[in-house]
Amino acid sequence: MVAATEKTEKLAAELVDAAIRGDEAVMAGDSKQARKQSKILVKKWESICEIGYEAKEVLAQQLHHPNPSARSAVAAFLLKFRHEEAMAVLKELAKGEGLVPFQCQEAIKRWEEGTWSLE
Repeated sequence: MVAATEKTEKLAAELVDAAIRGDEAVMAGDSKQARKQSKILVKKWESICEIGYEAKEVLAQQLHHPNPSARSAVAAFLLKFRHEEAMAVLKELAKGEGLVPFQCQEAIKRWEEGTWSLE
């Protein structure tokens, strides 16, 4: 169980890192790096989904991460799993202008349309 917890914590940290680096790359206009980080982000999410409940619980701890890029990505991924908490994070981050608010606004819109499906 300890090894599984360490694995899930590592996956969550790597997902958060990819989210932050991806947004930084977008803001810097580095599309190659943004695509690379996006692929990493998706792979880490898929690995978390394969593990299941335990890994999503570990990832949910990142809903309070100090970096808004990290919180927005985690909230978007956990909309189905931790709907109330994830939606509250997205709504708070959706206020204002810029990349993160835009991403959050889009995630909320897609969820409300019923087209948001990441699992």
